[in-house]
Amino acid sequence: MLPDFQDALRLRGSRLDEDVSDLVMRMKAACQKLLMEFEDDIRRDSSSSARGMPEDGTVHELTSTTVNYLKRLAEYRQTAEALLPRIQGSRNPPVQEYVNGILVQLKGNLERKAEKEKKALLLSNIFLMNNYHYIQTTLGSSDLDPALSASSVVGDFKKALEDQIEIYNNSWIKAADSMSLLIGDDGKKSMAGHTYTSREKTAVKDKLKTFNTELEDHLATLKSLTVPDPTLQKRLRDMIKNKLVLQYCRFVERYGDAPFAKNKAKYVRYTKDTMLALVDKFFEGQQGTSDGGAQQYGDRHRRFYLGAQSYDRNIILSNHLCNLSLALCLLVAHRLYTLRKLYRPVA
Repeated sequence: MLPDFQDALRLRGSRLDEDVSDLVMRMKAACQKLLMEFEDDIRRDSSSSARGMPEDGTVHELTSTTVNYLKRLAEYRQTAEALLPRIQGSRNPPVQEYVNGILVQLKGNLERKAEKEKKALLLSNIFLMNNYHYIQTTLGSSDLDPALSASSVVGDFKKALEDQIEIYNNSWIKAADSMSLLIGDDGKKSMAGHTYTSREKTAVKDKLKTFNTELEDHLATLKSLTVPDPTLQKRLRDMIKNKLVLQYCRFVERYGDAPFAKNKAKYVRYTKDTMLALVDKFFEGQQGTSDGGAQQYGDRHRRFYLGAQSYDRNIILSNHLCNLSLALCLLVAHRLYTLRKLYRPVA
């Protein structure tokens, strides 16, 4: 609609022409400033050093705010195209370049938040996974404006998500490796009636001890972490079941009858059913966090998708002002276009 400004403002001999022209130019300048400042706000987000990651590793409000901002901006794409400068040498429309720039800054900000918590590797991993998944699934939807769904950076988030999932998978390597067969056991012969040496008994005991320690260390951290999206949650659980639980069950089935300890229950702490039930509770979080406890999936998920909570008033204000300014520009364009039709000089 913005071209209608220029078309309508060709009317002459009216004080309204000059006044509205001045208003439109000032609003255009204000919009351009807000659009440029938002990208800088993402880069300099104060929570990088102040609040960092949520304790449960869920979607950061910077992410939900930015995603909702971009979705809102796409509704005013035609106006935004006229407001944003074209990047020299780029074949992409200005809005798509702007979206790419915003997402690059957002990704960098999230990574800085994660890198800050060097001792909380699992928290950082789940945090990045949640945020990347939210961005990729929300902005990658075919229902959205191509400026969002076709952004090359959205594709980068998909790859980054897969990298984080692989990192999480690798965090179980020590536990999974501890459930490997004993040295010299090719797994082909039955162990029924096998006479275990003292070294083999110790090996079975040590392997189970390592597995239990690794599992409990993970549980101590995972009980406070949440993966709100049910699709991602199921994918991670299935990955653990197919890798860890399966390997554990095979190990116990093969060596469970070995006389490796007087009190076997001290080492064989889980059955297949208890292991599966345990994994099915992963990523649900728990009560008792500093922000009032992990909330139920539905409430939390709705909160992020609606961007209902604010963490930084300056960024929220920029978002609202930009949307308001764009809406007013559209309104003025429409009014001027109507006036031109009503008062067009008769030939």
